[in-house]
Amino acid sequence: MTVIKKHHWLRNTLIALICAGLLGVALAGFLFVKNPERAYAVSSIRLAFDGAAENKAPNGYAFSVDEILKDEVLAGALRKSGLEGRVTPETVRENLFVRGTYPESFVSRALDYESLMDFSANRQLSDTNSRPVQYSVILYGIPGLKQAETEGLLREILAGYTEYFANHSCLRIDDTADTLFDLDAYDYPQQIEIVQTRLDRLSRYAKQMYQNDPTFRLNGIGFNDIYTRYDALRENNLGQLESTLTMKGLTRDAARLIAQYRFTIRDLTYQREAQTERLERLDSLIASYKKNEVIYLSTSDSLTKIDGNSSETYDSLMNLRKTVADGIAAIDSGIARNELRIRDLIGEDAEPEDGETVNTRKEDARAEDKTGEQTRLEGQIAAVLQQKDAITQEFEMLLDAYSREQINEDTFVVTAVRYEAPRLVSGAFAVKAVKTAGPLCAVTLIVCLILLIADRRKEQKAA
Repeated sequence: MTVIKKHHWLRNTLIALICAGLLGVALAGFLFVKNPERAYAVSSIRLAFDGAAENKAPNGYAFSVDEILKDEVLAGALRKSGLEGRVTPETVRENLFVRGTYPESFVSRALDYESLMDFSANRQLSDTNSRPVQYSVILYGIPGLKQAETEGLLREILAGYTEYFANHSCLRIDDTADTLFDLDAYDYPQQIEIVQTRLDRLSRYAKQMYQNDPTFRLNGIGFNDIYTRYDALRENNLGQLESTLTMKGLTRDAARLIAQYRFTIRDLTYQREAQTERLERLDSLIASYKKNEVIYLSTSDSLTKIDGNSSETYDSLMNLRKTVADGIAAIDSGIARNELRIRDLIGEDAEPEDGETVNTRKEDARAEDKTGEQTRLEGQIAAVLQQKDAITQEFEMLLDAYSREQINEDTFVVTAVRYEAPRLVSGAFAVKAVKTAGPLCAVTLIVCLILLIADRRKEQKAA
């Protein structure tokens, strides 16, 4: 092939490629104008608080970014952006999309696999339970809304969801149980029991928070200080009130209280019978159990000694027996305590069970004194509640500060809103042009190469 002919083929190939490229760009422009992509506003949310990758909010419960689609969030955003009445939450929901994104390092780990034929002793499972910590939030254009209105609406949606997440994921004290019980409607023993239950619940919550973060402090106070004060209030103040109540037999309705104590004794008696029977079975099993069992396994050419695990099993049985015996002792203590309360209420000369009545002589003699004792007891219970409320107030301050440390602008990051619209001079059109013109250019180049090869073969035959 002569040099002139080579230049001829190269020129023609370049011209063909240029024409194919221009044709592809023109076709892409036609398709882009005829079927334009939807305009949209986009932003992203990045979660950096502890537990985000495990899908746990700071309060320990699971969360979902899809909650951004709730009516509460969307209606508030429409109201604040001035679009209420023009656009409905349902319309926004149909055009709002949330997509989680994973880092490349996680994707590579998720795609790894382990062969089932790998019988090595130590194996580590691939971590595929992690959740994304970054989300793209896209709001496609809604008919009738301008660019500025679409951007403003997405900003209000993101702001509303940030507030929603902070309110529903922060740590707080659940006081719904407190509102269910009106202490004045209960007798004194029940009042003390209810207050004790509240203190136990609050103490456990504070102790759990201390275990989660032992170093967190506010004004020198940590979660351990809170649960220590709850425990002291329960053991000292409530313990003293319970002793006073038992010794003096203070009550608003003695007959009803006696019936309750009798029912408790019967229930504890049934429990004691069941546990006693269980203890007897354990004693029988332990007495017949053989320790230090040794098994010899014989094969054709060897004798293998296998030490049994009977000693460990025996120790487990003994520990179980101790647990059951301790439970029976606790039941006996409860029965004795309730019997003592009944004796204090009805007196020694009262008839038992069906004919049981309150000792009226004892009650008449102590009526005036008991009225004063009841008044003092009510004041002491009120004082305990005041101290509990004071501790709880400090506890709430600690929880609020801890929540702010976990959820803030550094751990819940919302990027600026960006608007993308179909334009001929844009990255979206460039991508579409490459996707359309690229295949045409490739086909053109293949055709040119085929023609070139055919021309070379023809020349070789002619020579």
